[in-house]
Amino acid sequence: MISGKSLPSGELYAGYDPGGLSDPAALVVVEKVSGGEKPSFRVVLAKTLLAKDKEGSSDVHTQFTVQVADLHAKLKFKKLVVDSTGIGNPILEHCKELKLPAEGVTFTSSKQVEVLSNLRTLLELGRITLPDNLELLSNLNCITAKRNRVGGYLFDHASGTHDDLAYALALAVSGSKKVPTIIMMKNDQPKPSWRDQFEGLPK
Repeated sequence: MISGKSLPSGELYAGYDPGGLSDPAALVVVEKVSGGEKPSFRVVLAKTLLAKDKEGSSDVHTQFTVQVADLHAKLKFKKLVVDSTGIGNPILEHCKELKLPAEGVTFTSSKQVEVLSNLRTLLELGRITLPDNLELLSNLNCITAKRNRVGGYLFDHASGTHDDLAYALALAVSGSKKVPTIIMMKNDQPKPSWRDQFEGLPK
């Protein structure tokens, strides 16, 4: 569902997390808000689709990708960033077949840190306006991170929870090339976090 009473008028960036057999496919669309020294974003759409939502279907991703194309026809995304890891690669190719402005991101360990750290910082600085969407907030709050043997990070979420909308949001806000991964300076004063999400991630 699109938040607000009217269609957004600014540049739109979308993130698409294909999920998996037990996780939903997720799409988040953000509007880039003009004004001020630094860009900010407003979440205008957050959508998921589980395989069980379409009984008897063996190709839920095809259905969801077509829905994404329908939304693009209506909203005109500036860019659609797709998690092309694993099963995401053929989904990315399908997006391109449908003439979507899609580009893929392969989630290596370092790329996960980059994308999720950027999302966390934007949230803490108050540069993302979130809708009153319990599913999205729950997805954001369930991600945890811990250090591995070589000093990197391993990301997870508790059993029975899903993080697909959180990853889709992270991909969406990374879609603007004018918004690089943020490095906090000593004199930066971020706003208090709405939640201690992504516990263990570097700031």
